[in-house]
Amino acid sequence: MPHLQVLQLIGSEVTNDGLMAILDHCPHLESLDIRMCYNLQIDDAMKSKCARIRNLKLPHDPISDFKYWAYVDSEDYSEDYSGSDFEVDMHDDLLNVVMDDDDDYGEFNYVDDYDDVGSESAMYDDVDDI
Repeated sequence: MPHLQVLQLIGSEVTNDGLMAILDHCPHLESLDIRMCYNLQIDDAMKSKCARIRNLKLPHDPISDFKYWAYVDSEDYSEDYSGSDFEVDMHDDLLNVVMDDDDDYGEFNYVDDYDDVGSESAMYDDVDDI
């Protein structure tokens, strides 16, 4: 990846060792987004390595300018997540996509309603016997 210029790792499980490898092997990196990468410990050594990056977004920087919006339920989050916990909770929160209060979608439960729609018997409910 020596010619890589832009890298977004938002919410990934990258570690300090992984980020150091990226920084060491991507000399042309100009933009790095590591927001919500809570496995990283940004110390002085890491800051000095990242100093050459023109557009740097750190783990605790706001995501208000990120083009993919998701509702994050703050009561579910703490700084003490392990990687697998974060991955599962991130998936759950991404399912809570922010929508207008005036939506006309009714009450849709993605687990129950999907199971009904996706079942083999439901597939043929509206088909007459031929």
